[in-house]
Amino acid sequence: MRRLAAIASLALGAAASWIDDHERDASILKVSVDAGESYVAEARRFAAACGLAHVEAQVVAGFAGRYRFTLAGDVAPYRMELLLTTDGCASQEVSPLSRAAVDDLAGLGVAARDAAVGDVVLYERYGDDAAHPGHVLTAFGLAIHWAATLVGWEAGKARLLLTDARPAYDADAWLEAVAGPERRPLYRHELETKVCPRGSLCRVRRALVGFRGLDWNAWRTEPAVFAPLHRSFAAAGRRLMGRGDGAPRTRPVLIVQRLHSRVLPRAEALAAALGGDVAVLDHRPLREQMDLVDSASVVVAVDGGALDLALLARPRSGFVTIKRPHDTESPDGCRGCPTGGPEGQCCDWHLDLFRAANGTWLAAESLNPGPGLSVAVADLAAAVRRVAARLEGLPGG
Repeated sequence: MRRLAAIASLALGAAASWIDDHERDASILKVSVDAGESYVAEARRFAAACGLAHVEAQVVAGFAGRYRFTLAGDVAPYRMELLLTTDGCASQEVSPLSRAAVDDLAGLGVAARDAAVGDVVLYERYGDDAAHPGHVLTAFGLAIHWAATLVGWEAGKARLLLTDARPAYDADAWLEAVAGPERRPLYRHELETKVCPRGSLCRVRRALVGFRGLDWNAWRTEPAVFAPLHRSFAAAGRRLMGRGDGAPRTRPVLIVQRLHSRVLPRAEALAAALGGDVAVLDHRPLREQMDLVDSASVVVAVDGGALDLALLARPRSGFVTIKRPHDTESPDGCRGCPTGGPEGQCCDWHLDLFRAANGTWLAAESLNPGPGLSVAVADLAAAVRRVAARLEGLPGG
């Protein structure tokens, strides 16, 4: 990677500070785009300077995905950075290291052995998603499941190795949906204690790696792609976690909330009027949150992280989403969001998730709130009735 930085400087001049080594890890390259510059143009310049034309589209997609919440075009609203891994600035063909080649290294004093894992999925957590439980499902879990499905791997059979240098987060428990309950993720600091002893060269039977392009935000508006993926992820995650689909639904309506933002006012009065309950999800274990959602015929929530559990919904579940007000600042509303407006994506972020599944195995409805996220009992009751009617029309109803 030091060689890469040197070559980049020669090609671009001494002031080429937009490509440099990551300050903590020389195996990672940091590409920066200054405010007011086009990240598409900078990706093209990077690819041309380093002879990496074949990754130009991936670099563009990386910037677009990481900064998707604040981009209104291809111009950086502020300095943006993207971390990349590459073997060199000159395009190279990389040949696989055969078992014989690994064994030959033993003659050079390097111990060769099998790693202490079988199949492994390598994944790097990025952005601030790792700190948000729902985002771990949408941004990480779904992508890992999708990638494993594409190569024909059985859900939960591979060990998950998080390659970034971040510590463990409480929200990592949500990766149980792709790793299973008995096989927690491995972290980079555990490589030498859990995977390969220091000073050794280890063989891994099969490893799944890739660029972070399997993002639900990029594909959720494509029902033909996203609907079967959503259903597959929910079924596999529930199976890995030992969740059945036949438990009785004891609540006609459940209003779920996360108290850090987008709190529905008068939730208790609304629930009582509909014969339902209110549940605050903050600090509850994942399984307890799933128990709550599973117990309800119709779940009601303001659009946001409280609805991410719909990714693990059991079949024939109903949802009513309260849109974020388009005239209110974030986080309660979506004013200023590039895809805002009364019908904008920011105001009803989960609409596409439900649209893909609506009428096939879930039933959903969106509801516009009044001032301060207020909702009239009559409006909510009517939305719940419409969802209940859709549920009756689903297979198995």
